[in-house]
Amino acid sequence: LIAPNRGTLDVVFFATVYRAYELVKKRKQEMIASLQKGRLVLLGKSDTDALISFPLAIIFAGHKYSFQVARTRSDTFVFTIGGTTSIKAKVREQPDGSLYVSVGNTNQVLKGMEEALGLRLMIGATTVMVPE
Repeated sequence: LIAPNRGTLDVVFFATVYRAYELVKKRKQEMIASLQKGRLVLLGKSDTDALISFPLAIIFAGHKYSFQVARTRSDTFVFTIGGTTSIKAKVREQPDGSLYVSVGNTNQVLKGMEEALGLRLMIGATTVMVPE
């Protein structure tokens, strides 16, 4: 099966979606572990705010793309680039660990794996390497 090439903007956007979802997931796990140990002092406003809104940068094909990511619901992210362009995406984790991403009327399945050289991202049937 030969998959069509993905455009640069698609790769950048879906890499941002994957990394944002994984970052929030990791921070939630750290917060839960901290609460279970009774370390409420370590959970300040900045820790909880970091789950709601945070910057995220992706470097791909020699260009840096800086996004501001905001969570409007537990499964909904709004990605803003350049302060003007916003894209709303609904992200759900599937039982196999892949992410089901809905943007408007478009749906996509993502699988990713962080490796030593960067993020190996599978967008549908296409695999792309996004360097660190």
